Amino acid sequence: MNGIKLHNGKSFLILALRFYFLQRYFQKLYSRQIRPLFSEIYSILPQDQAKRLQYRVKYYTSSLAPFFGSLLYQLHGLHPNKEQKKLLALAGASTAFFDMIYDENWLKEQLIVFPPPETSNPIGRLIHQLYHLIMQTAPMPDGLLYWINRISLIELESCTQKGKPSKEEIERITFDKGGAGLMVFRQLV
Repeated sequence: MNGIKLHNGKSFLILALRFYFLQRYFQKLYSRQIRPLFSEIYSILPQDQAKRLQYRVKYYTSSLAPFFGSLLYQLHGLHPNKEQKKLLALAGASTAFFDMIYDENWLKEQLIVFPPPETSNPIGRLIHQLYHLIMQTAPMPDGLLYWINRISLIELESCTQKGKPSKEEIERITFDKGGAGLMVFRQLV
């Protein structure tokens, strides 16, 4: 990874410091650009759901997105610029929102198809807005569109499994969601 050898403590410290400063940058992106996008949703949700969504969006934006996003950039010998970091932050926030929609069954086990239509529903409006913000700067929009629709199918399958799914079903869905999620972030590099 850019000449850094991971077998000694000094190299690990350098990587840890890089991630720390990258995470701080993404926390600022969250506060200044991501949180305001979600203000309407936070205001209409029951307080417990709004709190869970706020936590997820902040965590996905300020921890998961900089870690996986910057890791993918480094694997390609690249460093994300400000616009690319913003794109990663939007993708992290969108992923958190998307997960919450399916986990809380806000759309009543309805498949979210991308590109999403315009709607007066606040949830649908935010999905539409996030989708278009991401697609404006996504370097591989066709691949991204394929993978977000794939995740939507996986999420719906996961959501509609009632009762006690088998260990194999849980492992398969978890593997599918993780792989598709990685491919989404790969389309952003």
